[in-house]
Amino acid sequence: MMLPLIVLLLGMPYEMGRDAFYDAWSSGSDTGRVDSLLALLAREPDLPDYFRGFAWMYCCSDSARTDSVLTLWIRELPEDPRAWLTASYAALDSLPERALITATRGLEAFERWRPEGIPPEEWKLVARALRCDLRFNRCRAFYGRGDRMAALEELEPLLEPGLFSVNDHHTGAPYLFFAGEAYLETGDTLRGVELLTRAASEGDMTDRWGSRADSTLNEILGERYLEKCREIAGYEGPVFTDASGLLPGPVPGTRHCWGDIDGDGRPDLLAGGTVLLNRSDGFELLDSLPVNGGLVADLNNDGLVDILGLGRQPLLFLQMPDGGFREAAREMGLDSVEAQIEGAAALDWNGDGFPDIYLAVYEDPDSMGLGRPDAFYLGGPGGFTRAPGFELDPPLCGRSVSVVDLEGNGRQSILVSNYRLDPNVFWENVEGVPVNTASVRGLDGVQFKGARGHTIGSAWCDFDLDGDIDVFSANLAHPRYIVFSNRSMLLRNDGGFFTDARAEMGIKYEETHSFPVWADFDSDGLPDLYITSVYPNRRSFLYMNTGSGFQDETWMAGARVMDGWHVSAVDFDCDGRPDLAVNAGGFMRLLVNTGVN
Repeated sequence: MMLPLIVLLLGMPYEMGRDAFYDAWSSGSDTGRVDSLLALLAREPDLPDYFRGFAWMYCCSDSARTDSVLTLWIRELPEDPRAWLTASYAALDSLPERALITATRGLEAFERWRPEGIPPEEWKLVARALRCDLRFNRCRAFYGRGDRMAALEELEPLLEPGLFSVNDHHTGAPYLFFAGEAYLETGDTLRGVELLTRAASEGDMTDRWGSRADSTLNEILGERYLEKCREIAGYEGPVFTDASGLLPGPVPGTRHCWGDIDGDGRPDLLAGGTVLLNRSDGFELLDSLPVNGGLVADLNNDGLVDILGLGRQPLLFLQMPDGGFREAAREMGLDSVEAQIEGAAALDWNGDGFPDIYLAVYEDPDSMGLGRPDAFYLGGPGGFTRAPGFELDPPLCGRSVSVVDLEGNGRQSILVSNYRLDPNVFWENVEGVPVNTASVRGLDGVQFKGARGHTIGSAWCDFDLDGDIDVFSANLAHPRYIVFSNRSMLLRNDGGFFTDARAEMGIKYEETHSFPVWADFDSDGLPDLYITSVYPNRRSFLYMNTGSGFQDETWMAGARVMDGWHVSAVDFDCDGRPDLAVNAGGFMRLLVNTGVN
């Protein structure tokens, strides 16, 4: 493809280079990816140096070609500190002196290096981590050649709390883990345990170092290591234990919901399409439905709890007096939609006592980013009818629905969380008329060149107890697109207008935040926040509300899961404390709250 003349004259712009790199990176298997990137390097001499370096770096992951690729990279881009960092990694195991030299060269190059065209916000996410990793490799090189004192001296600045800001997804877990093991080897067990505990508590983006710290603590402290770490640290927060054994085996699904299906006072569970009744000693299989989560509620006002299932079309299973279910979506007026239903909510929009239903519909299955229309149904004695006034042009990519009585006047409004950089929508209930006031109230996301964010889930709560209701919106935000991707937002309500207080309140940026839920997990009267993060080895977060901010206590509380999607807080064991239910890695997980440590 012939490049535009301006590119030939001035070099490929940063944005075009980013797209060219990721197009090549996303093609084929791992082996094919290296070949694709090498072809890109040969084909596009004007590819910006920043992305040429990324391409060379990934090609070095092919062990059979590491040495030759690294030589070519350093020859072409001798001022790229990432090349020297990669060279130091390659030498650490067997050539510590070489590792020290190359890491030092990398630090020297770093002081002179600034990738052309990189946005300042993205540079913040790159620069500090790169400098810290170069220093870390100097430390490891010192250690490898037997100079432990020099190693620990080099490492000490990397052990300070707050090494990375709340707007940076990097953590100090690698440095804390290495230092912890080094102190254990010197016989300073107390210091070693302290550092390993911090490494496990902080975790890291791909769970490489946090899980290693966890395993080492298990080895040296024994089976009850987490209890001992809590005692050493003086931890006084909630404690969770895995109660997934209450389920009748692995239960697949990415969404779930709760409701008292059999009327015995205990919350029952729809997990994926599996209907489970809550018995005093566990969950019993009642039925399997062709859905993936949905709503469990009395949807026809007959006093029996029904099930609305999500899929390519809504399925409504009405409960019969004998306890069985029959599918009645079309009979009740719920027609098909144009794509996958991702979220649903039941509410009483017009205050007539009959439940209404909002369905958030995702994108056209054949066209990424092409939203399909949501659907809103008003309930009544004869079933459901489509309500006008909720149409958008163009339609957006809906992910979830959150209902709120914003003004405390008994009228329920609807927040629709939208993906694909679409604005969120707030259908405000103005005397029964839907008006999208998201942009006026500050609920639509921060706009940059037409893009906002990838919101997956939102949850309402008066987190600061000032009498008005706030909302947390969980956004997936890739670092390479951080300029126009909204990080997650803790939207504080100030007179009906919302401003983001996430960073101010200590909630750290995470690339793949997914669904949030609020609950008072430690019974101190302050609502706490749990956030899942999707993708393998991406960790969830339990943020405890201190009254002046939020503190990450996920690991200490025993509440960390990986690859989480949908989450809810419900007292499923009926002991008065909110428990956690998480869809993690495509299966249901239950975490029971055993109280405060």
